[in-house]
Amino acid sequence: MNRWLRVAAIFGVLGTLVTATGLLGGARAAWFAWLTAFTFWLSLALGALLFIMIQHAMGGTWFLIYRRLAEALTIPLLLLVVLFIPLLFGAPQLYPWASDQLRPTLASEQRTWFTLPFFLIRAAGYFASWVIAAVLLSRWSIQQQHGAAPELARKQLVTSAALLPLIGFTGSFAAFDWLMSLEAGWYSTIFGVYFLSGAILAVLGLLSVITYLLGRHGNLPELTESHTHGLGKMMLVFVIFWAYIAYSQYFLIWIADVPAESHWYLVRSRGGWAWVSLLLVAGNFLVPFVLLLSRTLKRTGRALAAVGALLVAMHYIDVYWLILPAFRSAGPLPTFYDPVAFIGIGGLYAATALWWLRDKPLLPAGDPRLQRALEFFTS
Repeated sequence: MNRWLRVAAIFGVLGTLVTATGLLGGARAAWFAWLTAFTFWLSLALGALLFIMIQHAMGGTWFLIYRRLAEALTIPLLLLVVLFIPLLFGAPQLYPWASDQLRPTLASEQRTWFTLPFFLIRAAGYFASWVIAAVLLSRWSIQQQHGAAPELARKQLVTSAALLPLIGFTGSFAAFDWLMSLEAGWYSTIFGVYFLSGAILAVLGLLSVITYLLGRHGNLPELTESHTHGLGKMMLVFVIFWAYIAYSQYFLIWIADVPAESHWYLVRSRGGWAWVSLLLVAGNFLVPFVLLLSRTLKRTGRALAAVGALLVAMHYIDVYWLILPAFRSAGPLPTFYDPVAFIGIGGLYAATALWWLRDKPLLPAGDPRLQRALEFFTS
């Protein structure tokens, strides 16, 4: 693990520094690449946090096999607070409401809501709620290692149930502020749900990949076909839910036929973006939906990991599809900064998660539900 930590840290530092040269040089492509990479990696941290909190609130047991890995994915939220700061300086390059030329054309309520100080205050509130929830849940989880403590399990349950609505609302409003406002005049009340459902789906896919790789190297021997099956069924649920939200958003905007709203979809249905839209329909819904209907596939770690890898890749394309048309409306044309920013922020994200995980067992020993989790069985 230490070797992978060093490799991730080196790539992260190099990629971040190279992208920073573009940011300092005022390259607009670099700012959009930074926002895209930041949003993708942030979505994994948020998706993992929501996954953990949902399972705690439901009193789930099977997910304990995956919980420590999911907790590791939330720890880089502290790092992402720092990586968000450059976006404050790049706001005029990204957002119409921050541009002196475009701001006067906005509606009065948009000019009231979107001021840089208020934007910063809201962002601080979002990060505070996410970091507090992630730190509390991970801290109590680690404290359980020192012995069975039912009160710690109850704290996790109560805190998750109490804070889950807050995390959902702040995640949705962050999507409104940081992504939806890239294009003036367009809004969707379920945009945040669309973004968060895709984030959770990507995290489930990532967990299937990580646990498969760990199993190949003799780690996590407690993982059984039943646990894999449980994860696969949850992946299927969120594939359907993501598609439902995506269709609902599209259908409501299409049937209303308001020019300011339909323009957002018109850009994404023409030229090169039309192919990306079709790829998302196929790769994030049709193909995984058909594959995940198979009971055998959901119980096979290798096959499920392949579907999971597809879903993670599709989520990045989804984030790219949400952001980049505001910069290149004619079609996708990746620049040098896109992979560099992805590797830079991703390397730092992975290094932070691995650093936290390096001296911790992969199973939450001490949790009173662990034995039931190990005995979990589905036919």
